[in-house]
Amino acid sequence: MASSMLAITAPSYTDPSGYQLSTLPRPVISEPTDVLFRVHAASINPVDVKKAAGILKLAVKERFVDRPMALPSSCALADLIEHSFPYQIGYDCAGVVTEIGKDVKSIKIGDEVFSRLPEASRGAWSEYAKCPEHYVALKPKNLSFEDAASSPLAGMTALQTLSRYQGLLAGKTVFVPAGLSGTGALIVSVSTQPSGTQLQQSSVMKRPDNPRLPWFGRLFLDIFDTYRRTRARRWGVAYEYLFLDPNAKDLETLASHAEQGKVTPVVGCTVNLKDVDDVKAACGTVYNGKGGIGKTVIRVG
Repeated sequence: MASSMLAITAPSYTDPSGYQLSTLPRPVISEPTDVLFRVHAASINPVDVKKAAGILKLAVKERFVDRPMALPSSCALADLIEHSFPYQIGYDCAGVVTEIGKDVKSIKIGDEVFSRLPEASRGAWSEYAKCPEHYVALKPKNLSFEDAASSPLAGMTALQTLSRYQGLLAGKTVFVPAGLSGTGALIVSVSTQPSGTQLQQSSVMKRPDNPRLPWFGRLFLDIFDTYRRTRARRWGVAYEYLFLDPNAKDLETLASHAEQGKVTPVVGCTVNLKDVDDVKAACGTVYNGKGGIGKTVIRVG
């Protein structure tokens, strides 16, 4: 096994135009619960390109560094640490296990797996990835590597969001904006499992441009949004945010749903890892909020 690998990286905080194809040291097993796998496909999420641009770094730090007691249990401490460069990108991936730590029980060498890597193991857009067993599950047998790689973050977001609802979903109406997006499509699938009825606002391939307003326009809209949210509370409307808690149990649930035909990932576009210009273009589309239908996937091996 080679001691180095190819990976898409950011040399500094940058938009996708600054990404590079770099040669990095291949991850090695360092803990008894580590799983090392050869990545065959990885997906592009908005959080990937936003964090590579440094956009979310300050938001997380400003919210929690001065108020550690406010830190959600599912928010990794690594999110609060200054990132090093070259910055390895990507969380969602699927591949074949090449090596495992001595205490790994549920995964063996040669298994086809998928994962939403934790922050400490970030770097899915690479030829190899490593993370603890807790973040890896067997890939659904009926899904390709591309389809499997598209589903971890979006699928777990769907599961964990719906699990917050304290009542039964059966017979309820679930409103899903952007229902044909990567996350939206999986939320639609998961929300219908208990025989709920979903109201879906679909995305379309041709989307209008989203011009950036000047600061005073954004300030006005922020104030107006706060006012509308306050008024909505009178009718029992509540707004919540979610810090994703990646874990093998939810991945196994997604795999089970997929193998039963209850959940179908939607892949809209694929590019190859070594075609850097294509990767930049695909990431630029996601970065600018024009991802179209489904997830964009990077073929690695």
